[in-house]
Amino acid sequence: MSGFPSFLIFPANALRTVSDKPYPSYIKEKKISWAHTPGIAGSNPTKVTIESPASTGFFVYRHLGLEIRKIAYMKRLNTSNSQLYIRSKIFLFYLFIILISTGSGYAQTEFWNETSLVLKGAIDVHVHTSPDSGPRSLDAIELARIADRYGMQALLFKNHFTQTASLAYLVNRAVPGIESYGGIVLNNTVGGLNLNSVKVMSSMTGGYGRVVWMPTWDSEHYAKMGRPGSSIVPISNNGKLLPDVLKVLELIAEKDLSLATGHSSPQESLLLISAAKAVGVQRIIVTHPLTPAVGMTIEQQVEAARLGAFLEYCVNPLLPSDTGKAKLDGGMSIQEMVSYIRAVGIDNAILSTDLGQELNPIHTDGMIFFVNKLLQQGFTKDEINRMIKTNPAEFLGLH
Repeated sequence: MSGFPSFLIFPANALRTVSDKPYPSYIKEKKISWAHTPGIAGSNPTKVTIESPASTGFFVYRHLGLEIRKIAYMKRLNTSNSQLYIRSKIFLFYLFIILISTGSGYAQTEFWNETSLVLKGAIDVHVHTSPDSGPRSLDAIELARIADRYGMQALLFKNHFTQTASLAYLVNRAVPGIESYGGIVLNNTVGGLNLNSVKVMSSMTGGYGRVVWMPTWDSEHYAKMGRPGSSIVPISNNGKLLPDVLKVLELIAEKDLSLATGHSSPQESLLLISAAKAVGVQRIIVTHPLTPAVGMTIEQQVEAARLGAFLEYCVNPLLPSDTGKAKLDGGMSIQEMVSYIRAVGIDNAILSTDLGQELNPIHTDGMIFFVNKLLQQGFTKDEINRMIKTNPAEFLGLH
């Protein structure tokens, strides 16, 4: 925005005044590195090896546009606060001048705004946020507020090291316009294959604990893939699931929870689906099968769908890896991902983001990017709706 006359530059602290929260960090003027390490598969931020200048105008225009709704809302709540009312008027005036003065900038975001309408009613079943043990791009309440402005229906919060049902309760209290859910990942920090941890998670206030993930960070398969650390939570031996795993599956069925396969191997994932179905688990998803953390072949994914599981396709593989590629789809081509989705069928596919890494796009931007890519590949809006609304709702047991 450096090309604008100085009298048109809107002071940043005024945005803080007209909003009920500070503007998120991604609005600040800085370089954003689009980076992803496939070996970590969205689990943890890593040092960035590729940097590209942030399209600051893109984020500012679109997210300042969202703040307009906040201003209208606060005018209703604070009509007696004349200073706030005046500042909101000034903000709207400056924004109007900026938009009509930069036709190209507005046109650049028009395409995204059209696609963002598709997010109305969408559910993201794989989001990482703060609080966490490592840096994240947004905290849970910030994300919920942004997703709510897009009209999204729900978010499923995932943390590799603690349950998120209690977090979901608090987010629902803070942002009642969108549904927030949580679960538990059976890594060592919760005791591994710990029945008591699952029971406590499922009984958290509000009943927002919906999902049990098999081990991710501590899975034996993931350790073999080279992840750092020595803690392992095995789930199988000689091609058979361990007895403790079967007890967890029985508890999931008893509590009517949903199962996610975590970073299990392809063979373990298929064993989990069969065993879970046998004990009465109703809702199952294969966690990001395309990432190296899992690494399913197309035949294995088709088999998983045949056995009755959803397959989760994240935007993360489409983002640049740390291999020196600078294109947005540098990790995996969209054509390759489309071939997997078409093979398993729309009825068995769920789209998610697996975002939250500090220097990756935020979740809603990632989903819009993902939807755009698929629309360009010939998917219909009905097919997109099936994969980001209907199927995720079914997986979470929403009615």
